[in-house]
Amino acid sequence: MNPFNFLHRKWPRSIALAMALPFLSLPANAQEASLAPIPQAVEVMQGDTFEISYQVDPANQPLAVADMHLQFDPEYLEVLDVEALSGSSFNVMMPAFDNGAGRIDISAFQLGEELPQEAFELVKVTFLALNETAFTQAFHPNPAFPRTILAFAGSELESYTPPLDVTIQASDPLSTENMDAAGLSLNLWPNPTHEKGFATMSSVEGGEVTLTLFDLTGKVVAQYFHGDLLPGVEQVVELDLHEFSAGVYLCQLTTTQGTLTKRLALTR
Repeated sequence: MNPFNFLHRKWPRSIALAMALPFLSLPANAQEASLAPIPQAVEVMQGDTFEISYQVDPANQPLAVADMHLQFDPEYLEVLDVEALSGSSFNVMMPAFDNGAGRIDISAFQLGEELPQEAFELVKVTFLALNETAFTQAFHPNPAFPRTILAFAGSELESYTPPLDVTIQASDPLSTENMDAAGLSLNLWPNPTHEKGFATMSSVEGGEVTLTLFDLTGKVVAQYFHGDLLPGVEQVVELDLHEFSAGVYLCQLTTTQGTLTKRLALTR
């Protein structure tokens, strides 16, 4: 592949030309570079968020272009954030994702600095586990176009990029494992949810309790309950979420015996 033709499709001619000029020939004995998720397999609970770093390993050879494309099943995974990491001198141009289409598209290049030859983390992707499944993937659609490419001097350095394997376990809203040492129980369902959910809470000792919803910055966004619980009796509270944006929230049960906090994922 001619590097100028590849870059010209994504950036203006002047930028693409400047990026193509410093390209040199690859050594004949060059090893294959790689781009891989870290970790490559995860097992999470429904409603959990988890982070995956994508590491580029040039295999001790110069690298100038990293074009990364991922596909995933939006029934099971949702992307909350794609963050360019600062551990490399690569310029990440297009960190974009589309949850409706199940796509992540990232273009990065090296311009005007020493070309990296050691492994570095390019981006960090934060996923939300939506529904139970024994197996789903975030994968690179090789050999379809657009596809993931690592390149230098008009040559592709990589032929295969491993997928991310994900197992999502069902959350059990009635599990007694959700009761903490203070005898408090808080269960959120469905989780993830859409516009409306429910909280089931109980306290072994009973007494005055408060159920509050926070965003991830610690800001209170709603209070759903403030009153007394009978000892050992479950109380069900409806959670109206239609005014809130998609994301992860913290639902906290506060009592005189202590507090118990659970994550609640909201989708749109």
